[in-house]
Amino acid sequence: MDIFMEKNNKKSVFLICFLLLMTGLFGDNFRVAKLKSIEIPADYSPVTVNVGLNEGLFLKIPKDKTFIQGFEFEIKIPKIVATYRDSVIYTFYSDVSPEPKDNLIDYSGKKLMVDTIPPRLSINLQTFFENNTKTQKSPYSTLLPFTLSENQENLAIRFQMAMKGVPESFFSSEFSITIKPILKDEGLLSINLIYPETEKETETDISVAKGNISLFIDDNVISDYSKPILLKTGTHHISVVSEDYRNEVRTIIINQASNSVLDIELKSISPELTIVAPANTKVFLDDVELVTFSDKISISPGEHTVKFVIGDYELTKTVFIQNGKSYEVSLLVDINVLESSN
Repeated sequence: MDIFMEKNNKKSVFLICFLLLMTGLFGDNFRVAKLKSIEIPADYSPVTVNVGLNEGLFLKIPKDKTFIQGFEFEIKIPKIVATYRDSVIYTFYSDVSPEPKDNLIDYSGKKLMVDTIPPRLSINLQTFFENNTKTQKSPYSTLLPFTLSENQENLAIRFQMAMKGVPESFFSSEFSITIKPILKDEGLLSINLIYPETEKETETDISVAKGNISLFIDDNVISDYSKPILLKTGTHHISVVSEDYRNEVRTIIINQASNSVLDIELKSISPELTIVAPANTKVFLDDVELVTFSDKISISPGEHTVKFVIGDYELTKTVFIQNGKSYEVSLLVDINVLESSN
Protein backbone atom coordinates (compact mmCIF):
# COMPACT_ATOMS: atom_id res chain seq x y z
CA MET A 1 0.00 0.00 0.00
CA ASP A 2 2.86 2.42 0.84
CA ILE A 3 4.53 1.72 -2.51
CA PHE A 4 1.22 2.36 -4.29
CA MET A 5 0.69 5.66 -2.46
CA GLU A 6 4.28 6.75 -3.16
CA LYS A 7 3.84 6.14 -6.88
CA ASN A 8 0.56 8.01 -6.88
CA ASN A 9 2.13 10.94 -5.00
CA LYS A 10 4.85 11.18 -7.66
CA LYS A 11 2.21 11.13 -10.36
CA SER A 12 0.18 13.87 -8.65
CA VAL A 13 3.21 16.14 -8.22
CA PHE A 14 4.07 15.66 -11.86
CA LEU A 15 0.49 16.43 -12.90
CA ILE A 16 0.39 19.63 -10.82
CA CYS A 17 3.63 20.83 -12.39
CA PHE A 18 2.25 19.96 -15.81
CA LEU A 19 -0.98 21.90 -15.17
CA LEU A 20 0.94 24.95 -13.96
CA LEU A 21 3.11 24.81 -17.08
CA MET A 22 0.05 24.56 -19.32
CA THR A 23 -1.52 27.54 -17.52
CA GLY A 24 1.57 29.63 -18.17
CA LEU A 25 1.48 28.72 -21.86
CA PHE A 26 -2.19 29.04 -22.61
CA GLY A 27 -3.54 31.45 -19.97
CA ASP A 28 -6.32 31.01 -17.41
CA ASN A 29 -8.84 29.14 -19.54
CA PHE A 30 -10.44 26.12 -17.91
CA ARG A 31 -13.06 23.47 -18.63
CA VAL A 32 -15.57 21.97 -16.22
CA ALA A 33 -18.43 19.53 -16.63
CA LYS A 34 -20.64 21.98 -14.74
CA LEU A 35 -20.17 25.36 -13.05
CA LYS A 36 -22.85 25.84 -10.39
CA SER A 37 -23.81 29.46 -9.67
CA ILE A 38 -24.96 30.75 -6.25
CA GLU A 39 -25.78 34.12 -4.67
CA ILE A 40 -25.60 35.31 -1.07
CA PRO A 41 -29.15 35.70 0.38
CA ALA A 42 -30.31 39.09 1.60
CA ASP A 43 -30.21 37.83 5.21
CA TYR A 44 -26.58 36.66 4.76
CA SER A 45 -27.47 33.08 5.64
CA PRO A 46 -25.04 30.29 4.58
CA VAL A 47 -25.51 28.50 1.24
CA THR A 48 -24.60 24.80 0.82
CA VAL A 49 -23.95 23.21 -2.60
CA ASN A 50 -22.67 19.77 -3.63
CA VAL A 51 -19.93 19.85 -6.25
CA GLY A 52 -18.51 16.79 -8.00
CA LEU A 53 -15.12 16.08 -9.53
CA ASN A 54 -14.34 18.12 -12.65
CA GLU A 55 -17.05 20.56 -11.57
CA GLY A 56 -16.90 24.03 -10.05
CA LEU A 57 -18.77 26.55 -7.92
CA PHE A 58 -19.34 30.15 -9.04
CA LEU A 59 -20.07 32.75 -6.30
CA LYS A 60 -21.70 36.01 -7.31
CA ILE A 61 -20.29 38.63 -4.95
CA PRO A 62 -22.98 41.11 -3.78
CA LYS A 63 -22.62 44.66 -5.03
CA ASP A 64 -23.47 45.99 -1.59
CA LYS A 65 -20.57 44.96 0.63
CA THR A 66 -21.38 47.33 3.50
CA PHE A 67 -21.48 44.53 6.08
CA ILE A 68 -19.28 41.91 4.35
CA GLN A 69 -15.57 41.70 5.12
CA GLY A 70 -14.91 38.35 3.43
CA PHE A 71 -16.13 34.81 2.78
CA GLU A 72 -15.72 31.42 4.44
CA PHE A 73 -15.67 28.13 2.50
CA GLU A 74 -16.35 25.06 4.62
CA ILE A 75 -15.59 22.02 2.43
CA LYS A 76 -16.61 18.54 3.56
CA ILE A 77 -14.33 16.03 1.84
CA PRO A 78 -15.57 12.57 0.81
CA LYS A 79 -13.85 9.81 2.79
CA ILE A 80 -12.51 8.12 -0.32
CA VAL A 81 -10.88 11.38 -1.51
CA ALA A 82 -9.27 11.91 1.89
CA THR A 83 -7.87 8.38 1.73
CA TYR A 84 -5.96 9.04 -1.50
CA ARG A 85 -3.62 11.86 -0.53
CA ASP A 86 -3.16 14.64 -3.13
CA SER A 87 -5.60 12.94 -5.47
CA VAL A 88 -7.68 16.08 -6.18
CA ILE A 89 -6.63 19.61 -7.03
CA TYR A 90 -8.75 22.64 -6.13
CA THR A 91 -8.25 25.99 -7.85
CA PHE A 92 -9.66 29.45 -7.08
CA TYR A 93 -10.43 31.93 -9.88
CA SER A 94 -11.64 35.52 -9.98
CA ASP A 95 -13.21 37.54 -12.82
CA VAL A 96 -14.68 34.40 -14.36
CA SER A 97 -16.53 34.76 -17.65
CA PRO A 98 -18.94 34.15 -19.22
CA GLU A 99 -21.83 33.78 -16.77
CA PRO A 100 -22.39 30.08 -15.97
CA LYS A 101 -24.94 28.22 -18.10
CA ASP A 102 -25.97 24.57 -18.22
CA ASN A 103 -24.69 24.12 -21.77
CA LEU A 104 -21.31 25.83 -21.18
CA ILE A 105 -18.15 23.98 -20.22
CA ASP A 106 -15.39 26.43 -21.21
CA TYR A 107 -14.60 29.48 -19.09
CA SER A 108 -11.78 31.90 -18.40
CA GLY A 109 -10.66 33.72 -15.28
CA LYS A 110 -7.75 34.94 -13.24
CA LYS A 111 -6.15 32.07 -11.36
CA LEU A 112 -5.62 32.99 -7.70
CA MET A 113 -4.21 29.77 -6.23
CA VAL A 114 -3.83 26.00 -6.74
CA ASP A 115 -3.53 23.34 -4.04
CA THR A 116 -4.37 19.69 -3.37
CA ILE A 117 -7.13 18.44 -1.10
CA PRO A 118 -5.53 17.39 2.23
CA PRO A 119 -6.09 13.92 3.78
CA ARG A 120 -8.84 15.19 6.06
CA LEU A 121 -12.62 15.01 6.14
CA SER A 122 -13.10 18.80 6.08
CA ILE A 123 -11.27 22.08 5.55
CA ASN A 124 -12.28 25.63 6.39
CA LEU A 125 -10.94 28.36 4.08
CA GLN A 126 -11.29 32.13 4.50
CA THR A 127 -10.55 35.12 2.30
CA PHE A 128 -11.10 38.83 2.96
CA PHE A 129 -11.47 42.05 1.02
CA GLU A 130 -8.22 43.94 0.60
CA ASN A 131 -9.28 46.86 2.82
CA ASN A 132 -10.05 44.55 5.75
CA THR A 133 -7.87 44.94 8.82
CA LYS A 134 -8.14 41.29 9.96
CA THR A 135 -4.66 39.80 10.25
CA GLN A 136 -4.98 37.32 13.12
CA LYS A 137 -5.04 33.69 12.01
CA SER A 138 -7.72 31.36 13.35
CA PRO A 139 -6.83 27.86 14.60
CA TYR A 140 -10.04 26.59 13.01
CA SER A 141 -9.56 27.94 9.49
CA THR A 142 -6.91 28.52 6.82
CA LEU A 143 -6.38 32.01 5.46
CA LEU A 144 -6.23 31.82 1.67
CA PRO A 145 -3.17 33.48 0.06
CA PHE A 146 -5.17 36.12 -1.81
CA THR A 147 -7.50 39.01 -1.05
CA LEU A 148 -10.63 40.20 -2.82
CA SER A 149 -10.84 43.58 -4.52
CA GLU A 150 -13.75 45.91 -3.78
CA ASN A 151 -14.93 45.85 -7.40
CA GLN A 152 -14.63 42.07 -7.75
CA GLU A 153 -17.85 40.55 -9.08
CA ASN A 154 -17.30 36.81 -8.66
CA LEU A 155 -15.15 34.07 -7.20
CA ALA A 156 -15.01 30.46 -8.37
CA ILE A 157 -13.55 27.19 -7.05
CA ARG A 158 -12.90 24.19 -9.30
CA PHE A 159 -12.06 20.53 -8.53
CA GLN A 160 -10.09 18.23 -10.84
CA MET A 161 -8.32 14.89 -10.68
CA ALA A 162 -4.58 14.81 -9.98
CA MET A 163 -3.85 11.08 -10.20
CA LYS A 164 -4.86 7.85 -11.87
CA GLY A 165 -5.45 4.39 -10.48
CA VAL A 166 -8.29 5.26 -8.13
CA PRO A 167 -11.46 3.14 -7.67
CA GLU A 168 -14.45 3.72 -9.94
CA SER A 169 -16.53 4.92 -6.96
CA PHE A 170 -14.06 7.79 -6.59
CA PHE A 171 -15.57 9.62 -9.57
CA SER A 172 -19.11 9.74 -8.16
CA SER A 173 -18.01 11.40 -4.90
CA GLU A 174 -19.08 14.98 -4.16
CA PHE A 175 -17.75 17.82 -2.04
CA SER A 176 -20.28 19.57 0.19
CA ILE A 177 -19.37 23.28 0.18
CA THR A 178 -20.97 25.75 2.58
CA ILE A 179 -20.28 29.39 1.78
CA LYS A 180 -21.12 32.10 4.25
CA PRO A 181 -20.18 35.77 4.34
CA ILE A 182 -17.92 36.90 7.16
CA LEU A 183 -19.79 39.89 8.54
CA LYS A 184 -18.41 43.06 10.08
CA ASP A 185 -19.32 43.76 13.68
CA GLU A 186 -21.32 46.81 12.55
CA GLY A 187 -24.80 48.01 11.65
CA LEU A 188 -26.41 51.05 10.03
CA LEU A 189 -28.48 53.70 11.79
CA SER A 190 -30.80 56.11 9.98
CA ILE A 191 -31.92 59.12 12.00
CA ASN A 192 -35.12 60.95 11.05
CA LEU A 193 -35.74 64.30 12.73
CA ILE A 194 -39.44 65.14 12.85
CA TYR A 195 -40.12 68.85 13.11
CA PRO A 196 -43.14 70.45 14.80
CA GLU A 197 -46.22 70.81 12.62
CA THR A 198 -46.03 74.61 12.61
CA GLU A 199 -42.46 74.40 11.30
CA LYS A 200 -43.50 72.03 8.52
CA GLU A 201 -46.22 74.41 7.38
CA THR A 202 -44.09 77.53 7.25
CA GLU A 203 -40.56 76.25 6.62
CA THR A 204 -39.82 76.36 2.89
CA ASP A 205 -36.21 75.16 3.23
CA ILE A 206 -36.01 72.51 5.93
CA SER A 207 -32.18 72.53 5.71
CA VAL A 208 -32.21 75.93 7.41
CA ALA A 209 -33.88 74.37 10.46
CA LYS A 210 -31.40 71.46 10.40
CA GLY A 211 -28.56 73.94 10.49
CA ASN A 212 -29.63 74.94 14.00
CA ILE A 213 -29.17 71.41 15.32
CA SER A 214 -26.13 69.56 16.65
CA LEU A 215 -26.31 65.76 16.64
CA PHE A 216 -24.06 63.65 18.87
CA ILE A 217 -23.57 59.88 18.96
CA ASP A 218 -21.63 58.73 22.03
CA ASP A 219 -20.42 62.33 22.53
CA ASN A 220 -19.03 62.47 18.97
CA VAL A 221 -20.51 65.18 16.75
CA ILE A 222 -22.13 63.90 13.53
CA SER A 223 -21.87 66.52 10.81
CA ASP A 224 -23.86 64.60 8.18
CA TYR A 225 -26.86 62.57 9.31
CA SER A 226 -28.75 62.79 6.00
CA LYS A 227 -27.64 59.23 5.17
CA PRO A 228 -27.29 56.03 7.26
CA ILE A 229 -24.44 56.04 9.79
CA LEU A 230 -22.22 52.96 10.23
CA LEU A 231 -21.84 52.04 13.93
CA LYS A 232 -20.30 49.24 15.95
CA THR A 233 -22.78 46.74 17.36
CA GLY A 234 -23.98 47.42 20.89
CA THR A 235 -25.61 50.27 22.78
CA HIS A 236 -25.25 53.86 21.57
CA HIS A 237 -26.44 57.19 22.98
CA ILE A 238 -27.87 59.83 20.65
CA SER A 239 -28.25 63.48 21.67
CA VAL A 240 -29.87 66.36 19.79
CA VAL A 241 -28.83 69.80 21.01
CA SER A 242 -30.38 73.00 19.65
CA GLU A 243 -31.19 76.58 20.58
CA ASP A 244 -34.43 76.36 18.62
CA TYR A 245 -35.74 73.03 19.87
CA ARG A 246 -35.74 71.17 23.13
CA ASN A 247 -32.80 68.85 23.71
CA GLU A 248 -33.54 65.18 23.08
CA VAL A 249 -31.68 62.09 24.32
CA ARG A 250 -32.19 58.54 23.04
CA THR A 251 -30.55 55.13 23.54
CA ILE A 252 -30.50 52.51 20.78
CA ILE A 253 -29.03 49.02 20.34
CA ILE A 254 -27.30 48.33 17.01
CA ASN A 255 -27.34 44.70 15.82
CA GLN A 256 -24.84 43.12 13.45
CA ALA A 257 -25.50 43.66 9.73
CA SER A 258 -28.82 45.38 10.48
CA ASN A 259 -30.49 48.60 9.36
CA SER A 260 -32.02 50.48 12.29
CA VAL A 261 -34.23 53.58 12.06
CA LEU A 262 -34.60 56.12 14.86
CA ASP A 263 -37.33 58.78 14.68
CA ILE A 264 -36.78 61.79 16.93
CA GLU A 265 -39.69 64.19 17.27
CA LEU A 266 -38.43 67.69 17.94
CA LYS A 267 -40.35 69.97 20.23
CA SER A 268 -40.37 73.74 20.11
CA ILE A 269 -38.70 75.60 22.97
CA SER A 270 -41.71 77.91 23.12
CA PRO A 271 -43.09 77.64 26.68
CA GLU A 272 -46.44 75.99 27.32
CA LEU A 273 -49.04 76.81 29.94
CA THR A 274 -51.61 74.40 31.37
CA ILE A 275 -54.53 75.74 33.40
CA VAL A 276 -56.48 73.50 35.76
CA ALA A 277 -59.76 74.79 37.24
CA PRO A 278 -63.37 73.67 37.83
CA ALA A 279 -65.62 73.69 34.77
CA ASN A 280 -67.72 76.68 35.92
CA THR A 281 -64.64 78.89 36.39
CA LYS A 282 -63.94 81.90 34.18
CA VAL A 283 -60.26 82.14 33.33
CA PHE A 284 -58.49 85.26 32.07
CA LEU A 285 -54.96 85.32 30.68
CA ASP A 286 -53.56 88.85 30.67
CA ASP A 287 -57.14 90.17 31.01
CA VAL A 288 -58.34 88.18 27.99
CA GLU A 289 -60.96 85.57 28.80
CA LEU A 290 -60.17 82.07 27.55
CA VAL A 291 -62.99 80.29 25.76
CA THR A 292 -61.41 76.94 26.63
CA PHE A 293 -58.41 75.98 28.73
CA SER A 294 -58.47 72.21 28.52
CA ASP A 295 -55.46 72.08 26.16
CA LYS A 296 -51.93 73.33 26.56
CA ILE A 297 -51.48 76.97 25.61
CA SER A 298 -48.40 78.24 23.76
CA ILE A 299 -47.27 81.39 25.47
CA SER A 300 -44.52 83.94 24.97
CA PRO A 301 -41.67 84.34 27.48
CA GLY A 302 -42.08 87.02 30.11
CA GLU A 303 -44.50 87.99 32.86
CA HIS A 304 -48.15 86.91 32.55
CA THR A 305 -51.22 87.16 34.78
CA VAL A 306 -53.79 84.41 35.22
CA LYS A 307 -57.11 85.37 36.84
CA PHE A 308 -59.81 82.95 38.09
CA VAL A 309 -63.38 84.10 38.66
CA ILE A 310 -65.94 81.88 40.42
CA GLY A 311 -69.16 83.76 41.17
CA ASP A 312 -68.19 86.73 43.34
CA TYR A 313 -64.75 85.35 44.15
CA GLU A 314 -61.65 86.35 42.20
CA LEU A 315 -58.07 85.04 42.47
CA THR A 316 -55.07 86.31 40.54
CA LYS A 317 -51.64 84.76 40.00
CA THR A 318 -48.60 86.24 38.26
CA VAL A 319 -46.27 83.81 36.44
CA PHE A 320 -42.83 84.53 34.95
CA ILE A 321 -42.46 82.37 31.78
CA GLN A 322 -39.13 81.18 30.36
CA ASN A 323 -38.25 79.45 27.06
CA GLY A 324 -38.01 75.66 27.02
CA LYS A 325 -40.23 75.15 30.08
CA SER A 326 -43.80 74.06 30.75
CA TYR A 327 -46.02 75.57 33.44
CA GLU A 328 -49.19 74.56 35.19
CA VAL A 329 -51.44 76.97 37.07
CA SER A 330 -54.12 75.23 39.15
CA LEU A 331 -57.05 76.63 41.07
CA LEU A 332 -57.30 74.53 44.20
CA VAL A 333 -60.70 74.41 45.85
CA ASP A 334 -60.71 73.01 49.35
CA ILE A 335 -63.27 72.60 52.18
CA ASN A 336 -62.20 73.25 55.72
CA VAL A 337 -64.15 71.82 58.69
CA LEU A 338 -63.72 73.57 62.02
CA GLU A 339 -64.74 71.86 65.20
CA SER A 340 -65.41 73.72 68.52
CA SER A 341 -66.69 72.78 72.01
CA ASN A 342 -69.85 74.32 73.53
